[in-house]
Amino acid sequence: MKDTPPIPEIVEQYLKASLPGDRHRQRIIGRVIIKLLAAGYSLGKALPLFFWELADLEPPLTQAEELLFCALHHIFHTCHNTRINGKKDAFEILKIPEEKMALTPKEVLKEAKLAYWKQFNELTRDPKNLLLNARKIITAKKAFDFLQTL
Repeated sequence: MKDTPPIPEIVEQYLKASLPGDRHRQRIIGRVIIKLLAAGYSLGKALPLFFWELADLEPPLTQAEELLFCALHHIFHTCHNTRINGKKDAFEILKIPEEKMALTPKEVLKEAKLAYWKQFNELTRDPKNLLLNARKIITAKKAFDFLQTL
């Protein structure tokens, strides 16, 4: 196992909001997901471990739970490899018109929030969409975070 950075906040937030079923089941699956992400395994190694760790779970893992794990694994690893190089990049990623770059920091933050949540809601309608759009979601989150620090 290699040394990996901490679990990004977005992974923990989506994990809490996305697992169907009762709270006990959510906690069990969530702990395994966090453990495997923190270990830094590749998806090829992490997915079999995910099934192994949860083999006794009743009812068995659903396809949605499997897709969620794959999506969160992809998000976790994408998050640490994504960099925003400047305000202009952040605006392009969030699809905010360039003419709004001259707004006050407070107004820029408001525009960024609206743009980020619009993209997030469009890209995360279900676990399959989350998996397919993981890179876009993380890139938008990084752009939003960059604009928050201005």
